[in-house]
Amino acid sequence: MQGEQEGEASMSGLKTYSGISTKIRAKQKKMFHQGTYDRLTASKSVQEVLRILNESEGYHNLFAGKDLNSLHRGAIEQILKECYYRDYISLYKFSDEKQRVFLKMYFRKLELSFLKACLRNLLNKDKEYEKLTISEDVGRLFLKYSKLDMELLIKASTIDNLIDALKGTEYYRSLKTVHEQGGNSLFEYEVSMDLYYFTRLWKMINQQFSGLDLEILIRSYGYKIDILNMQWIYRCKKYYKVTTADICAMVIPINYKLHKEELTNLIESANIEEFDRIMKSTAYGKLYPDISGDNLEEIYIYLLDKINDTDSDRYPYSIAIINTYLYKKEYEVNKITTILECIRYGIKYDKILQYSGLKGGAVRD
Repeated sequence: MQGEQEGEASMSGLKTYSGISTKIRAKQKKMFHQGTYDRLTASKSVQEVLRILNESEGYHNLFAGKDLNSLHRGAIEQILKECYYRDYISLYKFSDEKQRVFLKMYFRKLELSFLKACLRNLLNKDKEYEKLTISEDVGRLFLKYSKLDMELLIKASTIDNLIDALKGTEYYRSLKTVHEQGGNSLFEYEVSMDLYYFTRLWKMINQQFSGLDLEILIRSYGYKIDILNMQWIYRCKKYYKVTTADICAMVIPINYKLHKEELTNLIESANIEEFDRIMKSTAYGKLYPDISGDNLEEIYIYLLDKINDTDSDRYPYSIAIINTYLYKKEYEVNKITTILECIRYGIKYDKILQYSGLKGGAVRD
């Protein structure tokens, strides 16, 4: 019976996802493999990294015609994000109505990415950032599907200006609350936005999807939410003086493999040592016996890679193919950005691997 149901789901998925699956497979061939990452991490200068990017099929069009010796760090970051946005736009144009349900939902992640970039410009005064710019394609995308006034947000010179520019949008209340409570760090604002985003996302997944697609999305985002909650609790305990009540207000109120009682115990742990002991007794401790607050980021990347790759391989004609590609493209851009930052500041090779999620050089082809 189960085999028959899976067969029916497979045939239905083939009809729905065959076209976009073919397009994504073509895009995947342009993504970086281990050899390219080895070249990037071994580079001696930012310009050398940029030359490698310019030579690559996936990024050449974005860097073509630009003076690689004079590009500012902010401009480089925006060019890399532009690649991510363009991929999203091309998938959206190619998708049917059913696939657009997911892509419209996913669009909020692009909005958050833009808002976080605006916040970094305002709060990281010790770093050099260029004024944010937007391409015509991205501007048209936001104009059509977003309530955000990108120009007004880019021009914001203070947090008050930025929050005022968000009036009438779904992000206004959460950021205003953080500001009124004395929030002054990027971490506080980002956690607030992520809390809102994932809570709403989870509700939308359950309302708008069913069958195999629902199962895939619940698995992918369930694991992500569990580990993000553990990361936030760990950071609060290690780097910030945050009360138990404040931590409770920060965590995403959703449980997947991390039970509610376990989450509460982690929040109430007296110190990092107790926090680590509690984690080892959870489902994640059974999966990774050496789990600790210090390696949560590494486990997060490894687990999400494994879950998403497994689902897209097992169900190539399902929502998994879109979800996995966007996830992997986002992390490719993040890894390249991190490698560039490390090389700019002379970070040693082994640390570059650690910070970029390439520890041990293990990047899946």
